[in-house]
Amino acid sequence: MKQKTISNLKLWGATLLASTMLFTAGFIAGRATTPETETVIYEPTSTPVAAAPVQPQPESLGQFKVTYYCPCATCCGEWADGITASGTQATQGRTVAANPQFLPYGSEILVRFEDGTEETYTVEDCGGAVKGQHIDIFMDSHEAALAEGVKTAEVFLIEGVE
Repeated sequence: MKQKTISNLKLWGATLLASTMLFTAGFIAGRATTPETETVIYEPTSTPVAAAPVQPQPESLGQFKVTYYCPCATCCGEWADGITASGTQATQGRTVAANPQFLPYGSEILVRFEDGTEETYTVEDCGGAVKGQHIDIFMDSHEAALAEGVKTAEVFLIEGVE
């Protein structure tokens, strides 16, 4: 193997105690050194470095109908107080309504829209018209909910509730 030398290594009074040392540049020291020698011989290594754990991919639940709602009486009827069926304050960018028998309260989902954008939500609410593969995303205003219209998106389960 090709060896290289680093000269004038400043250890600031510390003595290298280990016989080998892993450098972040991917080299392993070939022998220990002291401040008196000020020389380290190292050689490239092909020793594998442990990779970060692979995160599990979210489970695709398929294509869903996506609608939007707000806390008004038109969207929520007698439950138009901004409090979800799970007891949380409905929040734009977080709250989604789903059939709790299909997606229990507290489930985290990733919604991948047809334009490629992705958003994550927490199932905190339900609705009379929300059945099967249908989610209803909370918006702060009725105008914003109407502006979004009806879409189709792929929904992934990030974290379910047992």
